[in-house]
Amino acid sequence: MQWLTGKVLAIQGIILSFVFSAAAQDADKRAIHTTTGDIRTIDNFKSSYLQNDRTITVYLPPGYAASTDQRYPVIYMHDNQNLFDGARAYVAGSEWKADETAQELMSKGVIGPAIIVGIDHANEQRVTELTPTKTKRGGGQASNYAAMLIKEIKPMIDSIYRTKVDRKNTMVCGSSLGGIMSLYLGLNHPETFGAIGVMSPSLWWDNGYFLKAIEASNIPADVRFWVDCGSEEGSKMVNDVKKLKALFEKKGLSEGEHFRCTIYEGAEHNEESWSRRFGDVLDFFL
Repeated sequence: MQWLTGKVLAIQGIILSFVFSAAAQDADKRAIHTTTGDIRTIDNFKSSYLQNDRTITVYLPPGYAASTDQRYPVIYMHDNQNLFDGARAYVAGSEWKADETAQELMSKGVIGPAIIVGIDHANEQRVTELTPTKTKRGGGQASNYAAMLIKEIKPMIDSIYRTKVDRKNTMVCGSSLGGIMSLYLGLNHPETFGAIGVMSPSLWWDNGYFLKAIEASNIPADVRFWVDCGSEEGSKMVNDVKKLKALFEKKGLSEGEHFRCTIYEGAEHNEESWSRRFGDVLDFFL
């Protein structure tokens, strides 16, 4: 029995050592900021539609500070904590590297310059804000989130920075719940957004709400949609994305002209996978 107690204590010691080591590694990554380029921050932005505070991050393209009259397209993105800075990411150090990718492609002239605006999610209210219907999981505030973006954030960004304000030069992108929020904005606010990035979308939400909604409605023919997912995100994700593509085609949209749909072999449902293909999204947008 004494021998067994000793073994148990040894195992507990190993587990605690592992936990403390993981916590230390997480703390180390939280201390390392990874932003690149001209990054501006708007702290404590409060929405009258959602009644909470959040941080907004603005990436400005190469040459912005040196020019005085050039105006730029704008890409709005959800889940800002995971976009630019590994120190803020949900998994410390795991981020989209949206700034690094944009900086490289814009500096080399592969794509045109653009402003990227990241909008923080509201932590425990993330699910509620990024979904259009109320379920047992929560949800139902997508219309208020859309109002915040269109009526509060966009006018603020347009007033502070040299933006191109028209719909052709206003884009939105997100993944997972952010993917269906972007799809929601494209379907319900085509007067504001001209291109939509729908990455790894949670089309399972509310028993396939979006697929049913698209089936029953018209899709704006003058809005361009980027749709994707990874082959390793599960068969339902892949099948749902294929169903979305089929619905687009059924509604008369043609791939290449109105939308692009890609299933990335080997890609998973995480920031690392999204970071690897964000350059493709930028190329589609710009």
